[in-house]
Amino acid sequence: ELLRSATSAADMNSSAATVSSRRSLSRDMRSSNSTPALARVLSQLVEPSWSDMLSGMAPFFEERRYELGETIFRRGEPPLAIYFIVTGEVTLWESAECSTVRRRLVRYANGGIFGELDFFLDSPRSFHAEASSTNCSLLALRRDALQSMQSQASQLAAALEHALLKYLCFQVKLKLSISDGVIDVRSGA
Repeated sequence: ELLRSATSAADMNSSAATVSSRRSLSRDMRSSNSTPALARVLSQLVEPSWSDMLSGMAPFFEERRYELGETIFRRGEPPLAIYFIVTGEVTLWESAECSTVRRRLVRYANGGIFGELDFFLDSPRSFHAEASSTNCSLLALRRDALQSMQSQASQLAAALEHALLKYLCFQVKLKLSISDGVIDVRSGA
């Protein structure tokens, strides 16, 4: 399940303080074989006939690991990558400028994808993302890596873009299904 219930913001803030001493864990680790991790994230999104392309996509991704409470990116930063959750959970927060008050937008778990909207719109990050579980493993697709994929392996890029479009459609469908007051008049509901 991509969305999970959230713990309170106070729990998240207190755990962030304990994590600061463990930040020596390398966040940016090129994975020599990220194919199995990529398959776990994208297998539900790619067409069955394209599943053999996942091994070709793997070299374009970077594996990154975060601990509970570690910041993945901050609001206002440039959108350098899209993130795919292999294991763990990530919470997206909205915070007001010059304020310590923040509001949880959503929490994603295994298989979730985040950071794609600002990435494709090429606008500064509109929210704050942090790991909300220990040993959170992500695959990052940097802008330069996507551009390389598009120029060197256009079929792989097309398959990935199709998978991302499918994911976004699932997200929109989910949001529409939980909206209050929306009735499909064609179904008679």
